[in-house]
Amino acid sequence: NDRALFVSGDLTIDGVEHITFNSTGFVEDALGNLTYAAISGDFIADELRTLTITGDVSFRIEEDIEADELYLIDAEDFTGAEFYVEDILVTGGLEFRGSATADHNIDINAFGDDVLVTTGAGDDNIDVIVSGGSIQDDVTINAGAGDNNIFVSGGGNHEVDVFVTATNGDNDIEIESARNVTITLGEGANDINIEDAEGDVTITTGAGSDDVNIDSNFASLTVNLGAGDDLIRVDMGAPDG
Repeated sequence: NDRALFVSGDLTIDGVEHITFNSTGFVEDALGNLTYAAISGDFIADELRTLTITGDVSFRIEEDIEADELYLIDAEDFTGAEFYVEDILVTGGLEFRGSATADHNIDINAFGDDVLVTTGAGDDNIDVIVSGGSIQDDVTINAGAGDNNIFVSGGGNHEVDVFVTATNGDNDIEIESARNVTITLGEGANDINIEDAEGDVTITTGAGSDDVNIDSNFASLTVNLGAGDDLIRVDMGAPDG
């Protein structure tokens, strides 16, 4: 029988710039239960530049991806149910191309430069923290349909512009420490929280009951909410600290 990748503990690969993990097959635990392909510890690859994930069973990296040079994770051809990474640590920017159907659970910690995340119709948990950049950086998240939880932080750097787009679903969006913020959502009951944005804030949603909370010294605010019982709270005072 085909068996998917399973590494107990850390996996270190040196001197390779492009790696593909194929999660086709299956893994059984001690009781014979079908589980998932996984690296149970850290995946460390100092010279890795592109990581491609393919296959049809869920794939998990239970700890960190430590790859300073990594700039692309491509899971567009992955058809498993879930793609999970505890933390992705890169020194520059990163593009993450997700599956059209999987649930994604990813945390990205980038030191400067742009971050682009694209996912599909699954229920996604996406956390992005960008810190240390000396020039204006963009964080762009295109989450597709589904019930998505998205958190973006500029890490105290108000030069970060944030763009979040999702289609129909109940989305929970939290943005902190940014410059300009643009959020565009489809139909659904959306919960939107923005703290410490210093530029232009624009929020557009479709039909549904939305809860919007803004605590920022923004330069301008534009809110267009669709039909539904919507609630908006705005505090122009600077956040404590």
